[in-house]
Amino acid sequence: GGMVTTFDPATGAQTGMYTFGGVLADFPGNNWWDRDTLGQWGFTPCLPIGTQTVVYTAQDDCGNVSSCSFKLTVADLMPPVAACDQLTQVSLGPNGTAVIDAATFDDGSYDICCLSGFKAGRSATSVGSTVSFNCHDVGKTIMVFFRATDCSGNTNDCMVEVLVDDKIKPVCTAPANVTVSCEQFDPSLALYGNATVTDNCCVDSTSQAVSYALFDTLCNKGTIVRLFKAFDCNGNSSQCTQRSVVNYAQNYYLKLPNDVIVTVCDGTGNYGEPLFFGEDCELLGVTYTDDIFTIVPDACYKIERNWKIINWCTYNPNATPLCINIPNP
Repeated sequence: GGMVTTFDPATGAQTGMYTFGGVLADFPGNNWWDRDTLGQWGFTPCLPIGTQTVVYTAQDDCGNVSSCSFKLTVADLMPPVAACDQLTQVSLGPNGTAVIDAATFDDGSYDICCLSGFKAGRSATSVGSTVSFNCHDVGKTIMVFFRATDCSGNTNDCMVEVLVDDKIKPVCTAPANVTVSCEQFDPSLALYGNATVTDNCCVDSTSQAVSYALFDTLCNKGTIVRLFKAFDCNGNSSQCTQRSVVNYAQNYYLKLPNDVIVTVCDGTGNYGEPLFFGEDCELLGVTYTDDIFTIVPDACYKIERNWKIINWCTYNPNATPLCINIPNP
């Protein structure tokens, strides 16, 4: 008969003993002249992986016993089946990179015994637990090697096409909103800053559009809206706005001409005109009308000149009262 003693390959400890029978018998193909081919042995149970000891024992009719043994190594020599996604899309993160676990590319790899894990890399010699992609890969199809390994160290590879894209928009940060008086207003807007733009890969261009829809350009009052638009190198865009509020406060004064006596009666005299002080953002209109009186004691005639002054930046045709009358004196 025979016996197999099994051992744990990791610790060397004995894990089992299995016996099987054997008989002396003829069998097809037996060479009668070769004495070592007369034993016909039975079958042993399925043996675990590792190096086991097999003992053959023979006994003759007189009870004499002899045995011999040898080492039998049971191994898993079959590589696993590597199955991976043929086409995978990877989008970069905010820092311009993407680190992908090798297991992400698995699509049902298996082994007849057991799988121990996966590795992947951009070349067959650089496989690891992760694969990294960056901005230089955007728009390209990168070939990735995917490797499945079984518990016995057998490996098998397959290939994955990875399409890398960048879907993160640039970050557009507008300058702070501005509130300024019309006296200090800068029509070029240069004093009010520019947008700052950052991107996870690269900034391609920025543009600016200025809206004066809420602004009175004659009197420099109201709100100016600046719209900044930013584009990154991969076609993503974003926008941000700045509002510049320009306040107008009516702040001027005027001196009307005094009464005057002219000694020449031909109308060429200088009668004076209003003088304005502190005028900056105002848009002033000045007109006058004359009432001429020809019958005047001790004079050729008398002119009553009525001055009309309008600040178009504050003029309200619906105001009550419409005019402020300034008496003279």
